[in-house]
Amino acid sequence: YEVFGDGPERTKLMAQAQRLGITADVRWHGAVHHDEILQALPGFDLHWFTTITRFDGRTEGVPNILKETQASGLPAVVFDHPGVEEVVLRDRTGLIVPEGDARALAEASLRLAGDSDLARSMGVLASQRARETYDLEHLTDRLEAIYLAAAGQGAG
Repeated sequence: YEVFGDGPERTKLMAQAQRLGITADVRWHGAVHHDEILQALPGFDLHWFTTITRFDGRTEGVPNILKETQASGLPAVVFDHPGVEEVVLRDRTGLIVPEGDARALAEASLRLAGDSDLARSMGVLASQRARETYDLEHLTDRLEAIYLAAAGQGAG
């Protein structure tokens, strides 16, 4: 297991790993540079997204890391934060569970772990959707169409 990020729950999580006897199986990376996470993505099976609070205390509207992990072909298991459903298509590119419901998060994770076909199909669709929606060329084309429409030169 790979755990990226840091925060007030880290001590509790480490104690839980010890109680479960999985301490040797967990790598705690702590706060890392964004690029380190992106380099590690190909080795992941799924992406948990459980908070929208950044280190500076602000919240993130539409989480960029979800876009990036989905572009890498990872299905997501996420808490139902505002903005999440703009990226994760419920039961199509990931599983969305009630915010703060650890049991639902675990059950959704086990569902994907136990159904590799479902996880794979969600990852494929997530990757395809990310390329179609967030690809720089696609975004540039959309922005150009908006500018042309605003200038009265586009189809509208």
